Amino acid sequence: DAPHASLLVSNIGAHAQARVSAGGVSTAHGDAWGRTAPGWIRLERSGSSVTAFLSSDGVSWSVLGSVTVPDLAGPALVGLAVSAADFGAGTTATAQFRDVSVTTSTPDEWSAFDVGTPAAAGSTTASGDSFVLTGSGDIWSQEDRFHLASRELPADGAIVARVQIPDGSQEWSKSGLMVRRSAAPGSAHAWFGFSRIGLHLQYRPNTSESSTTPYDDWGARTAEWLRLERSGTTVAAFRSPDGATWTPVRSVTVPGLGSGPVLVGLAVSAADFGNGLTATGEFTSVLVIEADGAVSGGTASLEMDRQQVEAAGFAIDAVYPNPLRGRAAVLAQVPEDAEVTLALYDVLGRQLAQETVQVAAGVRDLALDLRDVPAGAYLLVLRNETTGESETRSVTVVR
Repeated sequence: DAPHASLLVSNIGAHAQARVSAGGVSTAHGDAWGRTAPGWIRLERSGSSVTAFLSSDGVSWSVLGSVTVPDLAGPALVGLAVSAADFGAGTTATAQFRDVSVTTSTPDEWSAFDVGTPAAAGSTTASGDSFVLTGSGDIWSQEDRFHLASRELPADGAIVARVQIPDGSQEWSKSGLMVRRSAAPGSAHAWFGFSRIGLHLQYRPNTSESSTTPYDDWGARTAEWLRLERSGTTVAAFRSPDGATWTPVRSVTVPGLGSGPVLVGLAVSAADFGNGLTATGEFTSVLVIEADGAVSGGTASLEMDRQQVEAAGFAIDAVYPNPLRGRAAVLAQVPEDAEVTLALYDVLGRQLAQETVQVAAGVRDLALDLRDVPAGAYLLVLRNETTGESETRSVTVVR
């Protein structure tokens, strides 16, 4: 008797049906008589709304019906169902399903939701390490109303992303990175990102206290790489034009974060003053780094304790994303100041891309432009030109 939404194919057609409340009666909200198997069917859930689609080729889709099922707003089961319409006689039916796939709006470990009560519902879509968020409300004052895509950060760590200027009608539409104690509207937090008129760092020190902005760059009007690092109750902001060379912006103390788990993620608001306007923010190459070495969005680990770099030696810690698309980002351990080269080679040993930079000792972010590299399997080589050491990783480039 559970609430559900279904798209089912019978011997006489395709049918979208739903039970909108527990123990309620199932009803149809779309029928395509004569539309029988074989064929393509699709169900999309956005919050409590479920839309059914039909297709003859899996490419061009038409809407059959849409329904709101309030109890589906949270976690739900998704899958394949077969029944026989046997009226208790015990007969059975068999169905075959091919090319089954389940896609989600956010990667594993991530959740997307509205914080507070914005006038318009927000949304998140994600593909790999790229996210697009739409949100209403505002991030300011004693309580916030906005859309957040986040995951838990158990202790210290960082979030990195290339952040676009928000697409919104209001100057103070916002799109940026956030570290937040909880999903409560008045939660302590730090936010670093763009409005339509600049780049800003703002924070709320403790629950329900007023927000404050210790940093503004009113001339920042183009996309940049941004980074927020959390160490206990200290949050440090960094910016970069290329994801490799970072400039410290400012550190703030947020006592309300405490020493335990926090939320870290992407936040978008529209400065709509309650009138339901929305803004959209785009984030690419999103990476969450945990202090214990886990990297969400990458393929290896990063040791955040800089004091262990010298003992570990020259090494590649992470290559992300992998498969690579358009760009390779590398986290590398460099024990001493050095000139390093990052290069990509094909299986015949031909060099397809190269970047040489001077870096200081520590854990460093390096980048390699792969926009002109064809799809395929390659070797990514990090070479220390000062000592002659090198590290190699196998990577895949996709278009």
